[in-house]
Amino acid sequence: MISKSSISEELPSTLRLIANGYKIFAAPHDGWEIVSLSPHRTQNQSIIEALNDRDRRLIYSVAAGLTNTQISRTLHISEGSVKLHLARLMDELNVSNRVQLAVIATENGLITSADLKTA
Repeated sequence: MISKSSISEELPSTLRLIANGYKIFAAPHDGWEIVSLSPHRTQNQSIIEALNDRDRRLIYSVAAGLTNTQISRTLHISEGSVKLHLARLMDELNVSNRVQLAVIATENGLITSADLKTA
């Protein structure tokens, strides 16, 4: 589990694993049926492919473990704008936190293992 206090250290390495095809959650062993994620991933893929450069840089910055303050300085926008854009992106991708946003971006090829070597 990635804790909020260690997100900047642990998230990039976790995303490297995902980008290289590893699963970070084990399949259930108690008879649960695994639900297909294909339709959801297809929808997310379409959304990610349509992102503009600023949105891509925002998501990449989140995956690199940067805080909103650091992202605002890097992209030369206000911290309020960072929060607004990230909230919109999370809503579009139907996720509730930054880790989920970064994982979906990685699963859909927006962020690669090579990108995260510098993070």
